[in-house]
Amino acid sequence: MKVLVIVNPHAGKGKPLKMLPAIKEMSQRVDHQFSWRVTASPEEMDRLLRSAPAEGHKAVFLIGGDGRNFVEFDAEAEMFLGDKVRKIDYSCYFFIPKGTPHCPLVIKRVGKPIVFIDARVNP
Repeated sequence: MKVLVIVNPHAGKGKPLKMLPAIKEMSQRVDHQFSWRVTASPEEMDRLLRSAPAEGHKAVFLIGGDGRNFVEFDAEAEMFLGDKVRKIDYSCYFFIPKGTPHCPLVIKRVGKPIVFIDARVNP
């Protein structure tokens, strides 16, 4: 899988750049093709995010952000869960018990990049 990794060099007093060599080394342990980009501005990050699908990237990882406000969520989404449509406009996670009807997840608006992680736990 082709993966784009975007690094914010200004986050965390430059900590993402200091961690980048170790992250790149760890990435070699998996069977994916990584493209690494260190951004110079929020506008460049936006351009990279928008062009990622056309360049064949199937996933995008963002390293570095506003560490002063990790709960900020500037987006809106909806997800069918059980018998209700849940509005998502805040940082959250869902535990979905086996057999519970769910999906689709519909992204309505994105003001800032979001992270969605499908974490499966098997017995």
